Amino acid sequence: MIIGGLVFLILIIAVLILSPYGIKNYVIKNSKSLVGRQVDVGKLNLNYFTGTLKLIDFKMFENDSTTEFITFDTLIIDTEPYKYISNKIVIEKFFLSGLNVNTIQKDSVFNFNDLLEFYKSEPDTIQTKEEDIEPIKYYLNNLELKGANLIYNDKNIDQITTIKDFSFFIPFIGWNQKEKTNADLKFSLNEDSTLNTKININPVDGEFDSDITIDNLHLNSFYNYIAPYAEINSFEGQLNSQIKIEGNIYDALKSIVSGNISITDFEITDTSNKKIIAAKNIGTQLQKIDYFNNSYTIDSLYINEPYTYFEIDTISNNFSTVFKLNDTTKVEKTATPNIASDTIQQTSEEKELYYAIHHVNISNGLIDFSDNSTSEEFNYLLSEIQINSDSISNNSELVHINSNLILNEKGKLNAVLNVNPSTLKFDSDLNIDNLYLDTFYNYITPFAEINSFKGQVNTKIKIKGNFNDAIKSTVSGNVSVNNFEMTDTSNKKFIGAKNIGAQLQNIDYTNNLYKLKSLSINEPYTYFQLDSITNNFSKIFKLDETSNTEAIENNQKNTTENELYYAINKLNVTKGVLDYSDNLTGEKFDYYLSDIEIDTDSIYSNSDLVNIYSNMRLNKRGKLNAKLSLNPTDFNNAEIAITVERFLLSDINIYSRYYMGHDILEGDFFYNTKTNIIDGNLVSENKLLVKNAAVSSTSKGLNKLPLKFALFLLKDKNGDVELDVPVRGDLNDPSVNIGKIVWTTFKNLILKTVASPVNFLADFIGVDPKELEEIEFSYTDTIPSLKNQQQLDKLIDLENKKKGLKIELLHFVDLNLQKEAVALKTIGTQFNAETQKDYTKNKNQFEEYLIAKTAPDTLSLKDAVLKLSANTNLDSIVTTNNTKLLKNTKAYLIEQNPFTKIKVLTADPREPEHVGSESKFNIKYNLLEDRINTKRDSI
Repeated sequence: MIIGGLVFLILIIAVLILSPYGIKNYVIKNSKSLVGRQVDVGKLNLNYFTGTLKLIDFKMFENDSTTEFITFDTLIIDTEPYKYISNKIVIEKFFLSGLNVNTIQKDSVFNFNDLLEFYKSEPDTIQTKEEDIEPIKYYLNNLELKGANLIYNDKNIDQITTIKDFSFFIPFIGWNQKEKTNADLKFSLNEDSTLNTKININPVDGEFDSDITIDNLHLNSFYNYIAPYAEINSFEGQLNSQIKIEGNIYDALKSIVSGNISITDFEITDTSNKKIIAAKNIGTQLQKIDYFNNSYTIDSLYINEPYTYFEIDTISNNFSTVFKLNDTTKVEKTATPNIASDTIQQTSEEKELYYAIHHVNISNGLIDFSDNSTSEEFNYLLSEIQINSDSISNNSELVHINSNLILNEKGKLNAVLNVNPSTLKFDSDLNIDNLYLDTFYNYITPFAEINSFKGQVNTKIKIKGNFNDAIKSTVSGNVSVNNFEMTDTSNKKFIGAKNIGAQLQNIDYTNNLYKLKSLSINEPYTYFQLDSITNNFSKIFKLDETSNTEAIENNQKNTTENELYYAINKLNVTKGVLDYSDNLTGEKFDYYLSDIEIDTDSIYSNSDLVNIYSNMRLNKRGKLNAKLSLNPTDFNNAEIAITVERFLLSDINIYSRYYMGHDILEGDFFYNTKTNIIDGNLVSENKLLVKNAAVSSTSKGLNKLPLKFALFLLKDKNGDVELDVPVRGDLNDPSVNIGKIVWTTFKNLILKTVASPVNFLADFIGVDPKELEEIEFSYTDTIPSLKNQQQLDKLIDLENKKKGLKIELLHFVDLNLQKEAVALKTIGTQFNAETQKDYTKNKNQFEEYLIAKTAPDTLSLKDAVLKLSANTNLDSIVTTNNTKLLKNTKAYLIEQNPFTKIKVLTADPREPEHVGSESKFNIKYNLLEDRINTKRDSI
């Protein structure tokens, strides 16, 4: 029995020793049916007394039975099998070394999908009451994984991700464990990237906490995951983190995350290898991230040296292109419902969002902006960007954000933003120093033909509104522009100002409301050039283009939806200049208005009356003062008062020569007007004073006005011309042109003056105008009577006092009537001699005398006289008498003034005025210098 027992024992020991080899061969041979894949084992050791299992050089292949799927160097499991009798699983040690797992995905299929199908257990048809099953108690000690390599090959994006040297150690996991089990995990993601994890788990209630440390995780490893969603060439940076996660493994969604995350040397480049977004360092300190309760609290967020390149064109921008924001196919893909994500989103949306960032800091930021939507590329650089904020949370009453930056390496901007996160109401203080306008030149050129756009903008403004409807924001504060200037395509400055300043009280674009406390313009300059068709401003700003007009009309339609309200409490313009030029006459005319001052208070769109005061210097010599009173909403009611002093008339010589045919050689002009416009009816009283005026006639002129003679007549004893010129017109009539009204009034005044010179000459010497119109004689007079001499004396006086006046006495007489008068006088003289009576006093006796001499009583008195004087040479007598009259009249004039230039002439016998005329001198007036035919010279 002893021998038999020993033999049996030896046999049992032999079986136990040899059985691992048999098990190994059996498993290898039948592995596909046992585990679903072909496996290979280098060595299998089993210690029945210590319960230790050791596997060496294990391999599991792919379906092709040649490609390795899972391999490891050593697996050691140290158990206490006898405790299984008491329904306990006890493992004293689990050690796995050199594990390699090669996972492959193509589309949605993994290389282990067949194993998942293989291990799907058939449903248990035997129903066992849960209370009848005694739970198995487990005690797991010293669980260790060392030097594992996990390889994930995503063939969808041709990306291979390797987790190297993955290790962990768990001291104990047991039944009814009162303390948490510790597990330390560590692995390398690439050459210098590591991940360390310390996990403490309570297996009883599932509570856990985990510390995760990542060192130098290279973001370029994830490039292929970003590439399908972004057109980029590179995705660079190194991520470092120390994260703590606390929660329950049975409800992991409720876990709490805290810790810090940082990324250094972050950079993304587009397909042209242009850097579009980058940062030297990005860091955040997570205080509490509670996704389940929709609560996110960040202690600090900082970004050091961020850089952004933003480029726009007429269609899109580089960010929309790079990140495919306009890609409809991408939208369709992302719009595909995902049950899991939808469920999570619904869960989180049930909770009210809470977020908080206690400290935000962005330093040395850079935004490189490029715009290709204009004809030339526009580039603008925002640098040294600093943004700071404390206590940003959605339940804060007010969040304060402060930022500073440099504008295109020249100007500075400081902004302070206060916002209520719950209502999104905000107010912002925006301070700008030296924003240079020339950088925005390309934005002006599509709307203006200019060569330059210069100036420096400075602001201190406040903006209030709500981010939900930002267009309704209101603006107040101060805006100024220094050294403003624009030049046209010939490089001629046409508008400029030393300084423009506005104090904004309330600018409300949505409600069409614009209120300014003050508007000041210091040393403004304007060059205005006019021609027969248009002017330089219409050309430069393309005001004559139909498309531009339509755009303005559309804009006006939009703005008139709300009634326009504007207010300027004070307007002040100082040292202004208007440089005027035109070529309306074919000859360039230049005029210079300087020292322009404009001052007014309270310009409101709803004011009944606004008073605007201005004064200026006229071509460096004259002065103008003006007051304009008007209703801003009704231009049909206004009052205008203008005073002009020492305006040099020769300055407008080009117009005078072109329109009136006269050169203005000299003269000072003084002008005062009071104009009232009442319901569109213009009533203007104009007083003009011209001193020392001198003009000369030319051979040209659209309207050949006798200006020189008119001025001569209008001059008083001091050489001054004083005129009252009333102007009337109905501005409601669209056919009425105020310029034409003024011109017609002036032209009629000139013509009226020349047409009735005696009215002005009579006033000059204080006589009745009739005395200067004509000198009457009887038909038989040959010498001037005493009355005639008195009239001639007045002409001598007028000639002496009105130097340069040309006076002509033109003799008119009806010769037939004169001959009748001479015949009557001849027969009457005979009657006087024969009867010793005066025929003029004895009319009846003279008629009887004529009848007696002529016999028949059928003749009239005139016929009788002519019959009796038939033998008398009446023509000779008449000619002799007229010659004597002219000679004696001339002699009297010379006697009174030996140097007189008054001419006594016989009028052209063809003149109709002779017919029926008494013997008389019609007095004609003109200028000695020019032989002006009055009728021809008056158009």
